[in-house]
Amino acid sequence: MSTRMVPQQSWPQLKAGSSVHSGILAKNALLNLASQMIPIPVVLITFPILFRELGPDRFGFLSLLWAILGYLILLELGLTPATTKHVAESLAGGRNDEVSRIVWTAAVAQGILGIAGATTIVGLTPMLVERVLNLPNFLHDDARSAFYLLSLAVPIVIVTGSLSGVLEAAQRFDLVSVARIVSTVLGYLGPVAVISLGFPFLWAVGSIVLAKFTGLLLLVVLDVAVFPELAAPRLDWRILRKLLTFGGWVAAARALNPALLYLDRFLIAWLLPISAVGYYTVLFEIVSRLGIISASVASVFFPAFSSMGQRDQLQKLYVRELRWVLALAGPLVLALALFAEEVLRVWLGPDFGNSAAVFRLLLAGGLVGMLAPLANSLLQSQGRPDILPKLYMAEVPLNIGLVWLLVNGAGLVGAAASFLVRAILETSALVYISLSMTRTPSKPSGTMSRIDPKLVVSGSFLILAAILCMVINSSRLPIRLGMNLALLVVTSYFCWFYILDDTDRALVNTLCLRDKLRGEGPT
Repeated sequence: MSTRMVPQQSWPQLKAGSSVHSGILAKNALLNLASQMIPIPVVLITFPILFRELGPDRFGFLSLLWAILGYLILLELGLTPATTKHVAESLAGGRNDEVSRIVWTAAVAQGILGIAGATTIVGLTPMLVERVLNLPNFLHDDARSAFYLLSLAVPIVIVTGSLSGVLEAAQRFDLVSVARIVSTVLGYLGPVAVISLGFPFLWAVGSIVLAKFTGLLLLVVLDVAVFPELAAPRLDWRILRKLLTFGGWVAAARALNPALLYLDRFLIAWLLPISAVGYYTVLFEIVSRLGIISASVASVFFPAFSSMGQRDQLQKLYVRELRWVLALAGPLVLALALFAEEVLRVWLGPDFGNSAAVFRLLLAGGLVGMLAPLANSLLQSQGRPDILPKLYMAEVPLNIGLVWLLVNGAGLVGAAASFLVRAILETSALVYISLSMTRTPSKPSGTMSRIDPKLVVSGSFLILAAILCMVINSSRLPIRLGMNLALLVVTSYFCWFYILDDTDRALVNTLCLRDKLRGEGPT
């Protein structure tokens, strides 16, 4: 086996029980977050242009196509995280010869699933265009052709998962980020370019498919550059069963999560005027976008967890992950909560000014919920992807009763409160189980012995800050603004000097100064 497969200076040498350089994880988390943030300005620029050039009907249909591409992740049956986990374990154990078999087996399986999905879309297209979707007559022909064209992108998007997963397993998030940014940005700029040049609507759809194909080709080149052995296809169907067993639970969690998220909206529409759903949805979507912070960190730590064998090191790394997210998201969420009235009025208009209480409760639930993906990444890395979907199934009846009770009693404030309660229960259960899995046999079995005191104090401080936020915002405007700013400064100071430790602060200073990361460092 060639020793040139993965250059050591480019990613941490993953050996069983070894520690992963925290500087690399920090850099990768920031790269991962940036790759999801960079396309946002492109969206803000291109959407008004497309809306003006295409008109509301064609633009609305194009938005639907983008949404379909986003939900294709449900079709790959969790094979992407399964690929990442098993490749990371193979690299950590020095079994580099398994990488090609894992990746090619997963990619072929995803390709088969993608072809099945594409065939389904083609078969359903006449019914979707003529019966299901309320499309104007002049759009029927374009919509039918667009669905057929979009079907070509289905296997492309699904296979992209395993090709990016192998790079994530090697902690090459720099390459993954480049491929993601190129594909995403081209997917928005392409339609603008072809429409501005006077080409028909179908060319806009074709440019989106071409952007996805470009991203796939780029990943192939990068994969082979990092793992030259991938140039020779190798299949092992015995591995597929292992991948599907793991990925099946991940797919179940992905399917159940939207059901839980949208269940409260159906109940709100049943118990309150339909306009209440609109207010709640807008506020909830704003809060849910903050989840990219924890998602970016969790996806970086997942392969690192999978590669580690010593539980004491695993626990240290896990607690560091929790601290990072609290330090990153805590001040941001508190700032939005403190200035909720101003943010909502300026951003969404005066109609939302009275929804500050709902917004603050959703923000609190969102902050608590950010810890759940981190705990789940640890559970999945230790071979327990089944815990989250089982927990979701247990939450369904509880959530129905909770939303029914609180919405009847307090309207939209009750709906937001039910989200906060569910976030606390779900996150507490996941964090408790994950901490239990990192306990070493030589340590006491008490719960508090497994929890970093800093996390307890940090959580208590953020809860106190939230209570002060509610009290302060009942004051007059000048007093409220002054006290809000003071509380925000104190919280930022607390996060920097207490939640983060000396190693974390050194990493931040290193990244800010753009010093060269070394292959060895603190953990």
